[in-house]
Amino acid sequence: MNRIAVALAATLLTSTAWPEEPGEPAAGTEAKPACTCGHEGQKTTMHATKGHASKHALEGKPTAPVTIRADLDAAAGTARVTVQFDAAASDVEIAVRGLDGLVISSPAAPLTAAAVPAGEVRTLDVSFTPGEGRSLLAVAVTGRFGGARRAGVTTFAMGEPTASQKARPGKTLTDAQGRRIKALPADTK
Repeated sequence: MNRIAVALAATLLTSTAWPEEPGEPAAGTEAKPACTCGHEGQKTTMHATKGHASKHALEGKPTAPVTIRADLDAAAGTARVTVQFDAAASDVEIAVRGLDGLVISSPAAPLTAAAVPAGEVRTLDVSFTPGEGRSLLAVAVTGRFGGARRAGVTTFAMGEPTASQKARPGKTLTDAQGRRIKALPADTK
């Protein structure tokens, strides 16, 4: 990373003020728009574009416009997964994976399609062997939605966690403002 990027990142990090609640100004600031984007009153982060600093609402990574559901029968080791496409898509793949000991018996990528229209519902049956304690079935849908590559992932839990699964790594600390901080061990690999 070059020195300018480091300096810009440090400036932005030190100058960001967070309001306590949406609609309230941050401590020592006034509620006023910084540019013409119309985002006043939302939790924001600072960024620099076109030579000026402006605030924009925090947004997560765009996900695929799909609704994923699953009817699980852990005793039988089966799941019926239903994916509803809320928008048309192309180059679609639906993949299932097992986490925390769950082993998938059926194919890992049970459905692919060149094109799927909006409103279409695809159903697939998945066979699995649950793991010890709590295990997870993960369903991932990837494809091109409106020309952009997007993915949506949903996990479904089954079983009760074991004592080792309930144990959380690291140590929870509290800072001077009462915020919880999780201190995790360094990776030694």
